[in-house]
Amino acid sequence: MHVALLAGLTAVNSLKQELRSGITDVAFLLLDAIHEADLKSEVLGFVKLLFICSPDSKLSTGKMVRLKDMEQQTLLLPKYDCRYQSTFVRDLAELKVAPAAILELNSIETIKACVEQGVGISFLPEMAVEEALRQGRLASFEIDDKQMETAILMILHKNKWLSPSMEAFIREVKACFA
Repeated sequence: MHVALLAGLTAVNSLKQELRSGITDVAFLLLDAIHEADLKSEVLGFVKLLFICSPDSKLSTGKMVRLKDMEQQTLLLPKYDCRYQSTFVRDLAELKVAPAAILELNSIETIKACVEQGVGISFLPEMAVEEALRQGRLASFEIDDKQMETAILMILHKNKWLSPSMEAFIREVKACFA
């Protein structure tokens, strides 16, 4: 079986074009839904999203944090189309809660390093921060008792022929989430 697997950040619009042109055969995104007539998506599972801060932050006390407390914080967010992040920022705006600043960075690892150093706060998929939380380099907190999650989507072009190797790969991925 020969399948090349590339992992990285990309903009959703670029990815849609790559799927349409055949550059990319299958994509996996943390996204609740994708609505494109020529693309099909399947929810493989869900990922819990965690708000994170430095262990030295006043937010790490274990007490419930209110959305209003975000006015005093710098938000560190991924630069590329993380819809769960943009939804949260929109929710803040609707409630007229303005963070001290919003910084977009190209790397989740950079975001984690900045949060560790007390530069700001973020919220990221649990799987991206679980080791740093376990090691005590990051702390997590809850906002207004909200449980946040996003779907893991597998996205393919509806009319794309898949090689036997690619079909086997997709079966294995689905089995991991079953």
